[in-house]
Amino acid sequence: MTRSYRFRPVFGRVLAAVVVVVCVVIVAQSLVADAAGSWFVLAPLALVGVGVWAVYWQPGVDVDEEGVTVRNILRTTRVPWARLVKVDTRYTLTLATDDGRTVGAWASPAPGAIHALRLNKTRLAKLPESTYVDGTVRPGDDETTDSGLPALVIRREWERHADAPDTGAATEVVWHARTAVALAALALASVASVLVSQLS
Repeated sequence: MTRSYRFRPVFGRVLAAVVVVVCVVIVAQSLVADAAGSWFVLAPLALVGVGVWAVYWQPGVDVDEEGVTVRNILRTTRVPWARLVKVDTRYTLTLATDDGRTVGAWASPAPGAIHALRLNKTRLAKLPESTYVDGTVRPGDDETTDSGLPALVIRREWERHADAPDTGAATEVVWHARTAVALAALALASVASVLVSQLS
């Protein structure tokens, strides 16, 4: 049976949606109030909208039969099961590969100190064996956290695929060139619009 899992931070996606809606409302109000002068706010608001989308909506972690895909702000990394050597949650969900790469997941940060004080020891006792480092676990391994749930699923699937034949697939990195270009272009356009508005 084919299994696949997708992890996206709910708070980040809600925040991104709210910010984009606010930007659209501001643009609409500007067009109604002063159509001729409203173009000065278009580039800065577009920069905010695209930036929030890239930082809070786009990132995520996908797990399937072939491996793990970590989608960050400017790049996506695909780690096949045979290339994975370690899963950590010290600061964020982090995958280590057999070629020396470490891939942190922007969408899966570890919890803060307050959460660490409220850890449920009983729940942590049922985690996969690969979770334990020197006989203990990290607060970020708690399955109720943004880092813990994907880490739990990844470790279980990794163990399930431990005896699968190595297909030779390598870790792949794809840069989000269009996102980077869009952010750079909108940043330049925003600076230009601010300068022009001050001179006019």
